[in-house]
Amino acid sequence: MTLYWAVAHRMAMMAANHAHEDTGTSRDEYVDVFAALRAAGISCIAKPWHNLAGAYAGQELGGPLVMVNSRLDEMTIRHTAAHEFGHHCFGHSSRMDEPIDPDAGSLG
Repeated sequence: MTLYWAVAHRMAMMAANHAHEDTGTSRDEYVDVFAALRAAGISCIAKPWHNLAGAYAGQELGGPLVMVNSRLDEMTIRHTAAHEFGHHCFGHSSRMDEPIDPDAGSLG
């Protein structure tokens, strides 16, 4: 079965709604993704990688752990952390996502 972007997006939005409820995070104001990670029992670290935005380490690697690239701007770091949190919400195994241009400072 081919998973189209629109279907994947709807599934991600439903998972995000459940994650907001599960972590007690309000959607009516600024969402502190790092507080949501803590509430879900997920550790988070930042490292200055050269070509990777983020990664998720699942239980098979001693996680859950979200890793983000500290070289990115704040908004992109928050987006990446939320994206990696999504892997946890969907029960995915470990993932390394989003190769980046190291000179751009963001995902472009």
